[in-house]
Amino acid sequence: MRVLLVEDEESTIQQIRNRLETACSGEVDVARSRDTALEILSSDRDFDLIVCDLRIPTRDDSLDVVEEHGLRVHDVAREKHPGTFCVFFSGFVQLENVGAKLSTGPSVDVFGTGRILPLVEAHPKSNQPEFINRATELSRMLDELEKIEITDSGTCFTNEFEARTLRIYAKRLSGTRIDASRLGGLSGAKVQRIEIFDVAGATVGSLVAKVDLLPRIRDELARYQQHVAPILSIGTFAPLAGEVSHGCGRFGAAFYTLAENGYQDLFNASVSEIATSVTAVNLLRDSHSQWKGITVSTNQSVGSLRSSYISDERFAGWIHDLGRNRVKRVEEITFRVKHTIQHGDLHGLNVLVDPDGRPLIIDYGNLGQHPAGIDPIALELSLIFHADHPHLSGWPAIEQGLSWFNLSEYTRGSPLGELVRACREWALSTTTEKQFAAVAYAHVVRQLKYEDTNKPLALAIANAAIAELTSE
Repeated sequence: MRVLLVEDEESTIQQIRNRLETACSGEVDVARSRDTALEILSSDRDFDLIVCDLRIPTRDDSLDVVEEHGLRVHDVAREKHPGTFCVFFSGFVQLENVGAKLSTGPSVDVFGTGRILPLVEAHPKSNQPEFINRATELSRMLDELEKIEITDSGTCFTNEFEARTLRIYAKRLSGTRIDASRLGGLSGAKVQRIEIFDVAGATVGSLVAKVDLLPRIRDELARYQQHVAPILSIGTFAPLAGEVSHGCGRFGAAFYTLAENGYQDLFNASVSEIATSVTAVNLLRDSHSQWKGITVSTNQSVGSLRSSYISDERFAGWIHDLGRNRVKRVEEITFRVKHTIQHGDLHGLNVLVDPDGRPLIIDYGNLGQHPAGIDPIALELSLIFHADHPHLSGWPAIEQGLSWFNLSEYTRGSPLGELVRACREWALSTTTEKQFAAVAYAHVVRQLKYEDTNKPLALAIANAAIAELTSE
């Protein structure tokens, strides 16, 4: 159990630390002032419990001890660690004076046990046994969660609090074992396919789980509630099954239901069942059309469009390879850019396909207004640039990348030709040829910022886009 103790009196520090380490086998980090506590709370460290004396100084060994400094720690703890248990204490009179300034937080069944616990508590400083008992109770619940086994097939959790999100959800379903396999994820998120089993070995949950920092999870759920559930047809997206937003440090998770176990991602489908994958893309095109009415148009340069995908600083190192004058010329072109609601990260792992070719989109963290055409363009380019793309010997050659806008030449010798054509036709049906070329340029140069992409091929396609945009 990880505890942050914010306290400046050495005798109290030793007393609380000894009790926590004895009762909870806890690891206790100590901050002796407001500034030290704020530094810890703003770092990437996670805690199961934050214990804070409200009367603390601004800096270690300072004498300016007042409640306002502890209240500042309270505010930052509630902002940056909203899912973490917090106990604040001070003298009885002081608590009465500052009680209105302490947010109480919700009382919730944090660990799926049926036990409702307050997330934030305030105690007189003399009432240490009360919060030591609460800490002991939390420790027992965490020990029970740890008994839920996770079989991790490439998920690669980097933080024990991330894995706990799965255990808490499994506990709600009376699960005792979880099989997890990686599906993808953007900007540090973990997207996994999980199967939850009970003590008898029966499946009690088949889901997609997305684990990320709590603000990002809450943002994704807001996007889902606004643009997915009320608009898209049932069966084209994974319905929300629940969320975990407390008890996992800075992390949370959203869980989406899979109706059956027969789904495979589009990358695998494109290798094993090309006709099924083409059907899936055509059905995705129909599904996306339900967002078509929500459009915004703005005047924008190719350069400003490109900078939204790769910054000027990161792109600067590649300008020489594309020709400085050619880049300057193409990026000065200004045109009317149409934006529509789109997924925003539509690669092959974010499209699950059932045996009949029906697609299911997952991972809604980037869903919103994007330049029209970006989803089919990103999906097509993921077939050759994504880290988990199908490995196709010999295709496409660099010379074919230079002919990217000539589909016959570009797809020559490719086993994915029909799939590429389906993506291309979808893209061109949503926008003008100029915007199609500009979005393709922006997205393909974006690949230059990733370490594991084929840089010569990305440069070849970028050159093709420049030629297309600057041709008379």
